[in-house]
Amino acid sequence: MSEHRAYVRYSDSVETKSADEEEVVGKIIKIIQSMTQESQTVAARDGRTVRASHAKSTGLLKGELRVLDGLPEPLRQGLFATARSYPAVVRLAQGPGEAKMGVSPDLVAMIDRTLDTSADPDAFRTAVVERFRTRGAEFELRVQLCTSLDSMPVEDASVPWPEDESPYVAVARLVLPPQDAHTLAAHRPLGSPMRARLGTYQALSLYRHQQNGRSQVESDGIEQVPN
Repeated sequence: MSEHRAYVRYSDSVETKSADEEEVVGKIIKIIQSMTQESQTVAARDGRTVRASHAKSTGLLKGELRVLDGLPEPLRQGLFATARSYPAVVRLAQGPGEAKMGVSPDLVAMIDRTLDTSADPDAFRTAVVERFRTRGAEFELRVQLCTSLDSMPVEDASVPWPEDESPYVAVARLVLPPQDAHTLAAHRPLGSPMRARLGTYQALSLYRHQQNGRSQVESDGIEQVPN
């Protein structure tokens, strides 16, 4: 990346909230809350309410996020301010628990595998368990910095950010070793689509916990996650 290119600094001030945003988000939450058929189908079968989307866990992995050394100044923000490592927990999931899914062999993490979901409905989960029993995985975390709020708006998710104007740059690596298979304010996603997600995710989580008779609990350390 160019050290001389001007980038828009991360700030809440770049957001522009519409006057009816809260009303619109409220309507979205009500619509999503009414779309609980998938959760109810799974609850009737399994005896518990699960997520309406990405409900079927295929693996829960522990690993490490390693921030790269020597990042240019515009990238040294929040979590990436210094080159260090952070413990990480990764949940792999697919669609709703009752959905049928076709898996293509061109998935990057499984590029050397062809999964037969007709022979094994848990083919993806089985593949994940088999892989991480003997082999780990590494993922490169890349970010794209905003150079102009005109060509790269944060309030309109339908506008693609041009990579020729600001290419993706690696800032860290997520390392997941072989194993039995809180976010920072400095990285809060900006823009109305992300603000809407915050409200809907919270509403869906509250519904799921209420249906299961459980209180919402956020872990504050990787040691609270079982091996």
